[in-house]
Formats: sequence, C-alpha cells, structure tokens
Amino acid sequence: MLRIPGRWRKNYRLFWTKIRRSSKKKLTQPDTGFVFLARKVSPELAQRVQELDMDGVLFTKESKRFYPHAQLAAQTLGFVGVDNEGLSGLEFQYENVLHGKDGVVVAERDSHGGLIPGTYTTREHPVNGGDIYLTLDKNIQFFSDQKLKEVVEAYRAKRGTVIVIRPHSGEILAMSSYPTFDLNKFYDVSQDMMRNLATSLVYEPGSTFKSVIIAAALEEGLVGPRQYFHLPPTIKVADEVIKEPHRNQEIDYTVTQILAHSANVGAVLVARVLEDQQLYNYLRKFGLGERTGIDLPGEERGILPEVKNWSRSTKATISFGQGISVTPLQLLMAHTVFANGGILIRPYLVDRIVYPDGRISRPGEGKQGVRVVSEDTARQITVMLREAVKNGTGTRAEIAGYEVVGKTGTAQKVDSDGLGYDEDRSIVSFVGFAPASNPQAAIVVVIDEPSSSAGDVWGGTVSAPLFKEIMEFTLRHLRLPPKSEDL
Repeated sequence: MLRIPGRWRKNYRLFWTKIRRSSKKKLTQPDTGFVFLARKVSPELAQRVQELDMDGVLFTKESKRFYPHAQLAAQTLGFVGVDNEGLSGLEFQYENVLHGKDGVVVAERDSHGGLIPGTYTTREHPVNGGDIYLTLDKNIQFFSDQKLKEVVEAYRAKRGTVIVIRPHSGEILAMSSYPTFDLNKFYDVSQDMMRNLATSLVYEPGSTFKSVIIAAALEEGLVGPRQYFHLPPTIKVADEVIKEPHRNQEIDYTVTQILAHSANVGAVLVARVLEDQQLYNYLRKFGLGERTGIDLPGEERGILPEVKNWSRSTKATISFGQGISVTPLQLLMAHTVFANGGILIRPYLVDRIVYPDGRISRPGEGKQGVRVVSEDTARQITVMLREAVKNGTGTRAEIAGYEVVGKTGTAQKVDSDGLGYDEDRSIVSFVGFAPASNPQAAIVVVIDEPSSSAGDVWGGTVSAPLFKEIMEFTLRHLRLPPKSEDL
C-alpha cells in the first residue's frame, strides 16, 4: 500500500516521483486504460491525495474488511485480500458462505463508460452472504493470547500456541499462536507469521505421548495401574540407549507412577507388552497420522510411520514421544478421549451459520464420536494423570479447589543434519483438562525453543504454569466454582 506523508501535500513533484518509482512498470505499459496506484487506503489518506488535485489521478470507492480486534485470534480468523476474497483461516474456509452472490448488469455503455438507460438486457440483484457465529469466546481468547505472548517473550522462545476446547462437544473456545499480527495490516507480515501453529506445527510430542501408550496397554489388559515394573536408570534397545533425565538409580514404579513421574524407561517397558501392529492400530484410533477434521484450511496430518517402516527401536522411542510427530490439536484431541469416557470427537470453530433467508445451519452438530478405549480405561488414565498433577511432574499446573488432570512433555528437537537430537533446542508442552470428575475445558500449551538462559526449560516449568493460568481463568469464566475433590 502506498503511504503518503503529509509533507507531500505541498510537493506535487515529489509525490509524482514516488508514484512513478513504485508503479513505473504499470504506468509504462501500452493500452492499459488505467492502473491502480493504491487500493483500500484510508479515507484520511484519500482526502490528502485528493487535495493535491493532480491531473490523471482518479478515485473510486471500495468496501474494505475491518477487524476491530486487530490481533485477536488472527491466524484462526484469517483475512481477505483487496478483492474481498478470503485468503486464509476461517475467511478462506467459509468464503462461499460469507461472500454471497455478486449482482450482474448487462447493458450498453456510452463513450465515457456510463450505462445507457433503457439498454439493460440482464439485471440480477446481489445476494448477501451468510453470517457465521464462532465457538470462540473472546474473553478466553484474549486472555490466552496475552498470557502466551508473555511466556514466549519471557523465555525468548521461537514461538508458541495454546488451544482451549470444550472436550464433550469439540467447541474451540480459544486458539492462539504467537508471534501474531494485526489483521488490518496483514500485508506487512511474513507468511510464517500467518501460520496457525495449532494445526500446522508438526513436532515430536515427548512425554505427553505416554498417556496414549499406557492407555493402549491398559485397554488390552496387559498391565494394570498398580502393577510394578523394575526400572534401571538406562535401557538399551537395539542401538539406542534410553535413559532417565532426572534419575541415575534403580527404582520400582507402578504403572501409575511411571506416568505421573514421566519415566522414559518405564514407558519403554510398558510399550514392550504390545505387539507393533497392535500399538500402531491404537495410535490410529487416537487420530494420529490423520487430520482432526476441524473446519480450517491447512491442517497437517502429523507423521505416523507404518509398521513396515519401523526399526527395532521405533516402538521404544514412540513410547516417550520420539519417532512420531503430531500437531498440538491432534495431541489435545487424543487427551479429550480420556475426558469423554473413551470417545474421540471432531473439533470445530463455527457454531452456526445464519443465511439471509433466515435459515440456520450448525456445522458442528450431529457428528458421531468414535470409541477408542473403554470408559474404565479412560477413567484409569484420568486418575493417573490426576496423580501427575498432584504429586508428579505437573504440580505447577495444580489449581486450588479444582481437580486438574494433565501431563508434561519435553522433547529435544532433531539437529540440523537430522541424525540426532540437539540438547540445546527443545519443545515443551502441557496437556490436560478439568475438573477431573466432569471435564468442562481441555487445554494444550506448546512452547517452541524456550531459552535456558531464562530458567529451567521443561514442560513442568514453562508450559504447566501457563496452562494453570489459562485453565483457572477459563473455569471461572465458565462460572464453575471451586470445590473439594470427589474423584
């Protein structure tokens, strides 16, 4: 967009020089009729240029989409271009609904381009587009946006994302990505900043994935919550040596303690009781390697290698969230299975569409969930994850008066040559829901490459406190009073 400083109002030549430099190619093309020098400019700027009274510079009125909340849910809402067509986010996804139908007039024109009265052969009136009403709660969205920004900046992280959902219905209450941008100035930002990290960030989830592995073993009746495993500090699987990051002695842990204290070796031993194909089938049932089906463009599938491509150590590394990649939304939906008594549902952002003729459609309704595990298994995992918050790695997510359920994750990132892991670069996360006995909100927090110079960078130290703040705000905003535990 062309910007014209106020001093040009009295300097015709300087303004015209700028125009020629910025649009030289357009202006020198033969038989163009006219060219746009700038579009969608503000009324103030248009007035200032009009006052220059330049020959050959004409003006026409256009409509322009305005986003009153500027940065709020920017990547989720998306934006329209100069021709008012959706280019990203919900604006793109629901372009056909929002745009409506343009009017058409077929008639003869005079030598000046004006329509000649009485020559109309076709005239179709425009039809307004529909209105869409979102599931997003602007208060929860604003709070999530602000708190995410604070954490990303405090830890000098590369980026981060937060999703808040109603686990029983699939309604997205907030979907935040940071860094973000002003929707009214989308032309000033890079493509990377426009990415919706909630659906496009593909990463190895680390220990948050242990919930899924243990759920599969429980469902098959191969382990029980109180079953003990003897855990050495390291274990060798094929050519991989897997170790505990915080323990260098042998210990006996129950399956519940393995999950609550996030024991890597314990996860490997639990995964061993499952056949490769058996485990793979459960991962697919939890929705991994597939899009969730949310009503947004550009959702990634994640990466789930087929069993035939597994190495001898793949099952072991998958058990603690390496060798598999997910999106934040996939990870969140996998954990809503436990909140929903074993059912996997589809998330959505549009609550209803109201058409000009009064018709109403609800895209999110009528979608049947898929049973992944039994109610008993879902409850057992919920109890284990409650223990992770009460006495395990997730204590900083605890909220007084609420039964918080959740799991921490810290995953080193693959190094530049793709042959190993970089100990100085990690993705830290926390995923969970509350209250445990009647979940009303589920949240995932993912922070990419927090700097260790700002403090300890673990899922339990960076992501869990952010989860706590957003979850506490959400529960209170939903008018759920705190109470004593009843799980």
